[in-house]
Amino acid sequence: MPVTRRALLRGGLALPLASAVGLNACGPSPAQEALARGARALWGLQAPDGLFPSREFGLLGRGQSLTPFALLALAGVPERLLPFPRDAAAQALRSLLAMMSPQGAIGFADPVPDYPVYATALTISALAVLDPSALTGPAAPLLAYLSGQQLTAGWEGSSGHGAFPMGGRDRPRPPQPGHVDLSMTRRAIEALKAAGHPVDPAALGFVLRCGAPDGGFVYSPVEPTLNKSAEQDGVYEGYGSATCDGLLALLALGRGAEDARVQAALTRLQANHRADLNPNVAVERELFARAMRFYYRAGAAQVFKRLGGPPGWQDGLITALIAEQGEDGLWRNELALQKESEPIIASSFALLALSAALSA
Repeated sequence: MPVTRRALLRGGLALPLASAVGLNACGPSPAQEALARGARALWGLQAPDGLFPSREFGLLGRGQSLTPFALLALAGVPERLLPFPRDAAAQALRSLLAMMSPQGAIGFADPVPDYPVYATALTISALAVLDPSALTGPAAPLLAYLSGQQLTAGWEGSSGHGAFPMGGRDRPRPPQPGHVDLSMTRRAIEALKAAGHPVDPAALGFVLRCGAPDGGFVYSPVEPTLNKSAEQDGVYEGYGSATCDGLLALLALGRGAEDARVQAALTRLQANHRADLNPNVAVERELFARAMRFYYRAGAAQVFKRLGGPPGWQDGLITALIAEQGEDGLWRNELALQKESEPIIASSFALLALSAALSA
């Protein structure tokens, strides 16, 4: 479906009012400088067609899922620190929507799908921030595709009921849901909420089934071997990144700070928070603690900004991120296990974490 410049730039791209990140009397703080330098470096990875393609992973080489993710991270950087290049963002959105499949999905432009539910959800979230009018115009099919992916009718009684699958070329059929997880489901819920689109109530049931007895959350109740935490008799402990996803999903579904399930998860997250790694990962899976640390930092910062964190969480997170920023302004994980070795991924997570920590 062709998308015109006029359609995406009616009145200019909209941006939310940035959270106040005040400049001190002597100019930007080291954290603010790191945020601005990182954003400038991430914009430098944008290709001429507007997309953010991976140079590390062929599956992500077109930039279908990475582009909206980077846009969301960059949109949160206060303009006082770095003016937002609206023309560059508009070009990215046009190129994304030009790849929309006949079914209304982003992620099918190449023979091997690029996480279509993630890519579509992130594109909706980016449009909700940058050009909401497109969601009732040329981008409307995205909402129909995403909401249609949720496992609802016919999935009652399944542990995957209410979740969002990967978004393959063929939809899963009962009783085999395929790969479903809390991370993907959280992104879909957040996107639909941002667009003002209803989410089937079964989503809450799936999120709660990802809960652990200790108050935290796990990655998936459908494929338990993918959970990264310690297990005893088939019961897994909650761990950092999954607990962040669970909390953010509950908030997107309308649960507030006073909710008992939210409080239980927050208490566990606050008690086990670490700035240097993803906490509560099983000893035998220690690599995942380091390989997912940027993912965890972004999630924890967003949770703590909204609900409160342990004492000193901002300083610890900011110090760790500044120490790991590369000379080129970008961030990279030394481990490729969770694809955080791709600077677009690690840097987008770092910007999200810094933006939240500085504005908390």
